[in-house]
Amino acid sequence: MFIDPKALAARFISKTCISNDRTIIEGGIKMSLTTINVANVRAFGATGNGTTNDSTAVNAAISSLPGGGTVYFPAGVYRIGRNLIIPANVTVMFSNGASVKIDTSIRITVNGPLDAGLYPIFSGTGIVNGFGDVEKVYPQWWGAKGDGTGDDTSAIQSALNTGRPVYLIKGTYKVNGGLEYRSETNITLLGEPGTLIDGTASKEMYLIHLGGKFGTSAPMLANATAGGTSVSVNLPAKSGDVMLITSKDLWNDSQSVFAKGEMIEAGSRSGTTITLKYPLYDSYRSSTTIVYAMTTPQVIVEHIDIIRNSDQAGLWIECAKDVSVKYCKITGARERCFYLSYTFGGTVEYNEAYDFYNPNTGTSYGLMVATCQNITERGNHFSGGRHAIAHGGWEPTRNCLVTENVIDNYHASGQPSLDFHGNNELHTVTNNVIYNGMIYLGRNGVVNNNLIYGDNRSGIHFWPTMSGDFMLIQNNRIFTKNATNPNVFGISIMTFAPNVMIDLLQIENNYVRSNKRGINVEPYDASHTNAKINKLQLSGNDIASDDYFTLFIGRTGNTPWQINELTIDGGSYKANGNNIYLDVLPAANRLSIRNANLSTSRDGTTVIYNTTGFNDVEVENSILSGTNSSPSNFNNTGTLSIRYSRFENFKGPIQVPSASDFYENNNTFVNSTGTFSVSKARRLTERYADGNVTGRGNAAPVSGTWKQGDQIVNNAPTLVKNIALWTCVASGTPGAWSATGCGFGTTAQRPALTSNDAGYLYKDRSVDRILLWNGSSWV
Repeated sequence: MFIDPKALAARFISKTCISNDRTIIEGGIKMSLTTINVANVRAFGATGNGTTNDSTAVNAAISSLPGGGTVYFPAGVYRIGRNLIIPANVTVMFSNGASVKIDTSIRITVNGPLDAGLYPIFSGTGIVNGFGDVEKVYPQWWGAKGDGTGDDTSAIQSALNTGRPVYLIKGTYKVNGGLEYRSETNITLLGEPGTLIDGTASKEMYLIHLGGKFGTSAPMLANATAGGTSVSVNLPAKSGDVMLITSKDLWNDSQSVFAKGEMIEAGSRSGTTITLKYPLYDSYRSSTTIVYAMTTPQVIVEHIDIIRNSDQAGLWIECAKDVSVKYCKITGARERCFYLSYTFGGTVEYNEAYDFYNPNTGTSYGLMVATCQNITERGNHFSGGRHAIAHGGWEPTRNCLVTENVIDNYHASGQPSLDFHGNNELHTVTNNVIYNGMIYLGRNGVVNNNLIYGDNRSGIHFWPTMSGDFMLIQNNRIFTKNATNPNVFGISIMTFAPNVMIDLLQIENNYVRSNKRGINVEPYDASHTNAKINKLQLSGNDIASDDYFTLFIGRTGNTPWQINELTIDGGSYKANGNNIYLDVLPAANRLSIRNANLSTSRDGTTVIYNTTGFNDVEVENSILSGTNSSPSNFNNTGTLSIRYSRFENFKGPIQVPSASDFYENNNTFVNSTGTFSVSKARRLTERYADGNVTGRGNAAPVSGTWKQGDQIVNNAPTLVKNIALWTCVASGTPGAWSATGCGFGTTAQRPALTSNDAGYLYKDRSVDRILLWNGSSWV
């Protein structure tokens, strides 16, 4: 009968049936362990009594296997008093009840496989490391109980110190101290679903702290510009290395707590020139800038639940790359539950955090993302705290995706649930459910497809602290209601610093229901002067307000916004009061309302209030309606164009007191008294590409400045004064005009004409002649 020696050895080893003479017996067959390459340390003189130094015997067992094999420890405690190295081709096997007790400063390096069950196999104050061929290590090997009673801090820490993936079987692990592991190699902490780390007795600020280090630093050797693809610094770097740029210069001049900086990924290095995989976000002066050669291991934490009951933190990951934190739950950590800092890339997914509000700190967050780049926050449920999720840091945080989360905070904190500090940019917030609103103090962001509720904060706050290129607020459903706070709006746009300029602010296809203002635009403080939006585009929104104003653009104190171009394109704006209020800094700017439905349901209120700050105003293909409303006043001083629009329920004429040119064409008035009352404007219908205009009137103009080629169409031609139009033949104020048309009548019926009617033809029946008016007489 053939017997597989290794299978036979494994069977007997699992039952601790190896004799001290290095033989095994099964069914009367006696076989030497040497034959199957198993070395029992007792056969080499190890005592296993816990006091005798068994290092020599264990080393002899290892040395007896030059071709590889298994070193076997039967039950006993084997004291190790000198360093041991176990080769990669040697497996270390422990029976239940066997362990090694390692003296202080002594190290056992395990380079090969390890075979043991979930029982203690390491003790003492020495170190075990290596584990290069061990898939994962268990804290139970260092004595962890996981029963919720004994302190498992040391056991878990020892497992982390091996540098191998640490796996916690389901249980409750008391951690009365703190766990910290900083390494150049990847770090993995995994648990079975339902694994709980109980840190309620710990006094440490951070219960678990994992990651790399900032490493050595050196000054930047040459200035670097935004968009550049290299930096000059005397530091080692290879492809994929992550480095930190940090500067003494401020990223935001209005915020002294935010410095310039970013994380960069090396592509290659030649001398002191490091070529980057991605362009720089910012510009840097070499005289004020330092670069760190970071160590950034990958950190993975999954299925670990943490409980604390203190104003301290849960999990902190620092100086890391491609992080993955999944399926974890933290409760009672009231000073940042999950905390990522200086992390380059990764995901925080499907985690939970509860009970983390602390009124005595400004950083009671469910998740804090600080000076990080390229982080995806997906499918999490955070409820409580000052902010459920916050983004900030010393240097900027950039390019995060916040999606599919449920985000809620402690509403009595008075803060929004989702927060982006003033040193943030290029983030996307999409497909989330957000309670108590969100705030974005940075620049260049996208907020779309979210369901947002506002209790004591507005649905979306965009309060920029510095200038930016764009902000897109799109396809959100926003519901806000507060009976006592007048500043809870659907969408709130406020400057949070002076000299802020936003090139493009686009608010489109949002559904907003608010008992206060739908969209509010004003400086946060009167000192926030020189605020400017180049283009504010409102497209396709459905906004209703129970109070005044679906759109309010106003000033704080005497400080207004300057808006160069405001466009309302499509959508519905319904207010129970004055609907659209526009108080902007007068400038050479433009207001355009196209394809929109603007209405108010309160008697005596106006649909559009105050267009003084705009030079040119256009209303086209729109419906403006009220309920016995007072008329709207278009009091801009430049060009006013109202065409193809419908006015419903207006009381009295619509005043046009100040415009220089008024274009009107094909407008309809329903249940209204009066149409337009024009004080100064030229009444026109069209403007052409060459700059000429066409208007309507009962005579050629006697005032205003006109250009050669301009035309006035006669509103009331008659048979005898059948002038079709007047054409400006010489530019000026009012210029020289000629008439086009041909009348019919007797000599007595000849019309009274002026010099501006030159060119008019008249068929005089009395003399049977066609006469020409030359500006002063008939010829």
